[in-house]
This record gives sequence, C-alpha cells and structure tokens, in this order.
Amino acid sequence: MLSQFRIPLVLLAHFAVFWGVNQSINPHPDMVDHWVWSRELYLSYYEHPPMVAVVFRIITMLFGSSEGALEFGAQVVNLSVIGLAVAVAQQAFGGKTGWWTLLLLCGTPYFTLGSVFLHITQAFVLSWLIGLYGYLRYQKSGNQGWWLLIGVAGGLGALSKYAMILFYLGIGVHLLVYKDQRRGLLNPWLYAAGLLSLLIFTPVLVWNVQHDWVSFHWQLGRGTSGSEFGVNTLFFTAGHMLLFSPVLLLAGGWSCWRLWERLRDSRTPEAVIFVLGATPLVFFTLASLKGSIADPHWANLSYLGLAMITAKAMGSMKLKHAGWVATTGLIFNLSVGTVVFVHLHAPFHDITPYDLENYHYLRERGVPESVLEKLKTDDGLYFGTQTYRTVLKGQLNKTELEQYEEVVLRTAMEVSGDRFTRVLGWQETREQIEEILRDNDLDLPEYVISREYQLSSAVAYYLRQQPWPHSLEKPERNQWSPEEAVRVGPSIFVCELHDCVRATRMFDEGFGLPLKRLGGVTVPHGGRIVRDLLLYRIVTEE
Repeated sequence: MLSQFRIPLVLLAHFAVFWGVNQSINPHPDMVDHWVWSRELYLSYYEHPPMVAVVFRIITMLFGSSEGALEFGAQVVNLSVIGLAVAVAQQAFGGKTGWWTLLLLCGTPYFTLGSVFLHITQAFVLSWLIGLYGYLRYQKSGNQGWWLLIGVAGGLGALSKYAMILFYLGIGVHLLVYKDQRRGLLNPWLYAAGLLSLLIFTPVLVWNVQHDWVSFHWQLGRGTSGSEFGVNTLFFTAGHMLLFSPVLLLAGGWSCWRLWERLRDSRTPEAVIFVLGATPLVFFTLASLKGSIADPHWANLSYLGLAMITAKAMGSMKLKHAGWVATTGLIFNLSVGTVVFVHLHAPFHDITPYDLENYHYLRERGVPESVLEKLKTDDGLYFGTQTYRTVLKGQLNKTELEQYEEVVLRTAMEVSGDRFTRVLGWQETREQIEEILRDNDLDLPEYVISREYQLSSAVAYYLRQQPWPHSLEKPERNQWSPEEAVRVGPSIFVCELHDCVRATRMFDEGFGLPLKRLGGVTVPHGGRIVRDLLLYRIVTEE
C-alpha cells in the first residue's frame, strides 16, 4: 500500500530537507534580482525574456515577497520540474521508470541542492518537458494535434529562455538523422507549431524592436567571443559532470550502449529523448570553444533525458543492481551536499582571493606613503589569508606589520570571490545599513546604486522600503531606475571595499556627482567576513 505513495513521499521529503537548508541561508542575489524584475512587468528585459518575472509575480501574489515566500516558491517550482520529469518518464516507458528517474534526479546536486534557488531556467525546463511529452505522444500515435501542444510549449519556453530554439533544433536533428523520419521535415504541422511558438514569443520581438535588438546582440556576443579556444570547454565539461553527478553520466553511457538497438529505431521513446537531450549538450559544448561564458547548468536538459533513459535500462536490471546504481548516486550527492553545507557555514579551506587595489582607503586609514610604495611592489592576486600574510611579510618590516597588516588584509580581501558568502549575512547587512542611515539623519533611499547589479538588487531587497536598484556595469538593465530619477534621489551608493576604486570611478564617469562617505558595513560569519561594504550618500542635483 505504501509503495503507491512512494513518489509523493520522496518529493515531500525533498521539500522538507531543502526547506530546512533554506532556513540557514538567504536567497541568492541573482534570485532577488529576478524578484526585482517582477515589480515592473515589461514585454521583455535586457538579458532575458519575461517569464521569470511573471513566475516571481505569481509567487509574490500568492505568498508575499518575504524571504520565506520566495524560498517556498522556489521549492514548489523546482519540485514541479522533478515531478513532471518523473511523469514524462513514466508515460514514455511505464513500469518503474518514474521511480528510478526520481531516485536518479535525487542523486544530482543540481536537482536537489540547486532547488534552494529560483532562476530563469526552471520555467524553461518545465516548457521543454511539456514539449518533449507532446513530441513523444506524436511519435507514438501519429496524431497531428500534438503539434499544438508542442507549439504552445515552445512559445512559453522561448518566453523563459532563448535557448528554447534548441528544442526545435533537436526535433530537426531527429527528423534528419533517421531516414524514415525525413518526410516529417515537410509536415505542415511542424511549421504551424513553429508559427504558434513565434506568435507567443511576439512580445519579446516587439520589445527588442523598440530597443535596437539589444537582447539578441548581447546573447550573440557572449556566445561567440571572449575566451581562449577550448578553455571554457574544459570547465564546462568538468562542471556539468560534477553538477549532475559522474554516477549518472557513467550509468547513462552504459544505458545508451545497452539500449543501442532501441536508439536506432526512430520512433522509440529512447531515440526521441536521446536526440532531443543530446542536442543542447553538443550545441553548448561547441559554443564553449569560443564563448565568454559556458555555465555547466546549461546541460540540465541533457541530464534530464539521460536520467529517463538510464531509468528505463534500470527497469530491466536485477533490483539489487539497479539499487546499487541509485544508491551510489545518492551517496555521491549526499557527500557533495555535506561538503558544500559545511564549507558554507564553517569553511574548512580558505579560498578567499586577495587583490590590493584600494590604496585610497588605506591612505584615509593613516597608512603612510612609504608603506603604500612597498605594497605596490607586489599587488598580484593571491588565494587564502595565510598566503597573503606571507606576501606581506616579504614586503613590510615587523613594526609595519604590527601597525598595518590587519587593515591591509581587510582592504585586499575580495569577499565575494568566495561565492558562498553571497547567500549569508544579508539581514545583518540591512541592520547595519539602516543604522548608518539613522546615524546620519537620513531617510531610506529610493535608489541603490552599485557597480554590479547583484549587489544593488540584494541591498534594495532587504531594506525596509525596498528601493530600486541601479547598475553601473550594465546600464541597459536599469528599466526601473532611469538616470534622471537616480540623480534626483534620494540615492545611496554601495561598493565592496576591495572594489571601491573601480566602482567609484565608474560612478564618476557615469554621473559626475559628489559622493559623501557615510560608513562601512562589515558582517562576520563562520570565522570569516562575508560582507565588507562602504556606503555613500549621493549628493544629488538641486
């Protein structure tokens, strides 16, 4: 009797575990940045289509905009992805395939630990799974009506992420590679589905026409240039193997070999899922050869398909052997999750970068020019406090070290270089910022400016009045904070201590307004500093 409810029970356990994880961290700055988008709905946005803003708007309408509400919404959306993948696998293969698919996905860091975040990709993956379901049903039944579902899914996916075009590319590859499918390239229903998707995607096209096709220029730019040949490919490949589990990759490779005859038959679910899943992996691997960014999580569609195919192969194995595959994946994931959680709260290895640039701040703190000249003799990038202390010992004498070592260490520390710090200490950050504003007899601002959009978005989210963020580095993103309004204010400027020289220079070039230092924000956690900011008031134009 209990076996009938094992899938819902595992999903409920998944929710409980990672809801607990959420309680010990803050939402990622990228996540609250997308929440900012939902406050002002547009036809599209600079970097991405509008679906993520719509999803956040629905979440906030249902649950509110508190941390707990966003975290609850993230869990619901992510569990929907896993649940739909299980349902598609069950529909395609029957038997225990849905169960094994669930266990395989629970053995991957991306679909478990990654569920604490809500970002652009989840709505895209949901759309891809719906489209995959429609194409599987079409191949099984020959009913042309399934193309309507495919068209709707393709349009909604494109409203989520431009990469949805790879779904149609995958269908094209499937129709082209298999000889008995090639007549499908002339099927008018295929093109009707494409037109339906394009119709749903129209708002993004309209917005880009109005904004000189800025989104497409940006996407093409980062996808075709920016790195030495093959460098990102290495990181992309190693990254997605770790993120989605080498256990799943190896088991998936074995399963494809075991099911080879099924893969050769174009109408089998194995063949359809394999081709549509492999297409994005091949595409992004090739793009990573010269692209400026190759994010390992872009392989998510491929690993979803691989999990389904592997689950099908496991269904024909002895229960003991299939259990070992699933258990090995779960143990790997538990090990990765434990390491991440421990390092997050109590780092077992210091990976903080040190790069001294803010000499102006050191002058303000009384460090003499003679010491600054010594520091400038070696201002390279170093990792770990002890490593940088060793560098300082080679630059300064004993007396200088006793007087200035701590302030130099703090100034050189690139706190956000340890990415784990980005989800810690934001409530304490808010408290200190609001205390500084009170001490200076200032009201909460209407705008928060920073060099990177993540910092201003996070600060804006946590301040009680939730002002609007403004990015210096990507001014095209500032759809909600026009420069004229920021100039009138009241506005504040924040920068990370190590980065303030570059950030204030960019502010001066962009605004040309005076800045008045209000104070500093330093937040410790787990034996390290997780946030070190300088806060300025912008002396606005009269």
